[in-house]
Amino acid sequence: EPLCEAWERYKSLLRKCPNHGFDDVAQLNMFCNGLKLQTKMLLDASTGGSMMMKDSEEAITIIDALAASDYQAHHDRSQPTKRGILELDTQNAILAQNKLLSQQMEELKKQMSKLQVGSSSCPQ
Repeated sequence: EPLCEAWERYKSLLRKCPNHGFDDVAQLNMFCNGLKLQTKMLLDASTGGSMMMKDSEEAITIIDALAASDYQAHHDRSQPTKRGILELDTQNAILAQNKLLSQQMEELKKQMSKLQVGSSSCPQ
């Protein structure tokens, strides 16, 4: 789970239970201990040491900044467009295929009519 989602989810849980009784240090400990090792290492590297050595206000400021940056990295990236490829959703693809098959059937009917007209005019 990305840091931004974990942080927002954690803050949401705290808001849902405002009378939890945990001080800021305990809250930060719970949050940091619930993170994956890689994310913990990112937080520690961002503080120039251990996140747990920072006072709670500074730690929250750092986490907020990292979460905002992480959010932009995960959500604001534009999807690369594939050039030269027509991308269709499934329903449009089926409709396009159906239209193509209908056109091919009409063409076959015309050819069959021509063959029947041609064979009926030929003497046997």
